[in-house]
Amino acid sequence: MSDETRRRMLGDDAACTVCGCREIAALQRDGDGVIICYECACARDGRSTTELHHPIGLAHNQTIEIPGNLHRRISAAESERPATARENPRDDPLKAIASVFYAVRDFSQLAPTEPGTPFRAVMDWFALHADRLARWLLRLQAKLAQEFGDTWWRALGLPDLFAADGHGGVVDATE
Repeated sequence: MSDETRRRMLGDDAACTVCGCREIAALQRDGDGVIICYECACARDGRSTTELHHPIGLAHNQTIEIPGNLHRRISAAESERPATARENPRDDPLKAIASVFYAVRDFSQLAPTEPGTPFRAVMDWFALHADRLARWLLRLQAKLAQEFGDTWWRALGLPDLFAADGHGGVVDATE
C-alpha cells in the first residue's frame, strides 16, 4: 500500500498510540481500530520487532536484521526502484551492483539525521550519486545484454558475481 493511500486511511497526523511513531509506512490499525506501529504490534503479540531484509533484492540470499518499522520504510522505497533493478532472474552482475547503489541511496535518504547537519549533507550526497550510478549501470547492462545476450558476463569470460556456496550464502567469485 502506498504512503499516500495509508495517509488517507489513517490521517495526516497519524501516530502510534503506544510509542508515538509517525512513520506512515509503519502504521496500521489493529483489530480494535487503534493506530499502532508495526514494531509495537509485534511486541504486543510476542513476536520479534526485527526482520530480515534483503538489501539488494529477494533474488539474493544476503540479508541483514533491521527494525521492523525501518523495514517498512525501506520496502516502500524499494518499490520505487526501476523494474530493471528489482528483477534479476539471471543474477546479472551490473543489475546486482546497481541494486547495491539503490540500497545505499535508500538507506541514505532514510538515515535518521536532522536537516542541515553535516551528516545529513553527506547522506544526501550519497543518495544523489548512488541513484545516478545505479541508473548509469542499468543503461550499461542493457547495452551489454543487447550486444552479448542475457548472460553477457559469461560471454565475456567473467565469473558470476554471487555464486551460491550451497549453504544459503555466497562465494566471493570476483578473484
